[in-house]
Formats: sequence, C-alpha cells, structure tokens
Amino acid sequence: KAHELAVSVLRHAEQRTTVGRSALQTLEVPEGHIKASLPILQRHCGLLIGCKGETIRSIKQDCGCFGLEIDTSTTNPKMLVVGTADSVERVRTRVAELTHTFEMNRPVSKASNPGAAEHSANSMGGYGAG
Repeated sequence: KAHELAVSVLRHAEQRTTVGRSALQTLEVPEGHIKASLPILQRHCGLLIGCKGETIRSIKQDCGCFGLEIDTSTTNPKMLVVGTADSVERVRTRVAELTHTFEMNRPVSKASNPGAAEHSANSMGGYGAG
C-alpha cells in the first residue's frame, strides 16, 4: 500500500503542468488523512523552510505528517499539510511556536518605534554615563 501511494505521489508530481502548483495541491488525500492549508506570513517562509530545508523536514518528521510544503506561488503564502487530524494539529502548534519565538526575538526597527534605540541605550547606562 505504501508503494502504491509513493507511485501515486510521483505520478501526480510528473503530471504537473501549471507553474506554481505543488504536488500536495494535486495529491489525492490518503484514507484517514486530511489536507489543510495554514496561512503564514511571507517573512516566516525562510524560517519555516530552514537551511537546505532542514526545518521543514524536521517539522514533517517530528509531527508525523504525510506531506508538508510551503506554497509561495501567491501573494499570501501558506503551508500545505497532509496528515491525520492529530499530525496536522501538531504542525499547526509547531509553526505557531516557531513563528512566535521568531517575532519575539525580531529586532524593533527605529521607524516603527523611534524611542527604542534611546530606551535601549538608557537601560544599559547610556553612552556617556560615568
């Protein structure tokens, strides 16, 4: 059964003729699995893919989903997930954790918070303190 499924996935991938359509978009969902589309921000795509695809492979393996990819073919990127309801929920949770941590550690630009640099300097004793 696994072999048939692998052959089906490869056949679907080979038959893609429309640019931007992914294998998961055209994949027939295996019995007992669901297909979900999770909206993500453009700035999170690189984070979720990771260096040489390491992060997305890790998410797929750790969460136990059948298929996982990021679709950036539109202006609103999304993560496509195929798996059991539980594995899809684990992916959703993992993505939320990764993106939350990324946002919490993201530097605040001076344009969006003009007093941030001054506050930071003051909280560390300032530049001329002494």
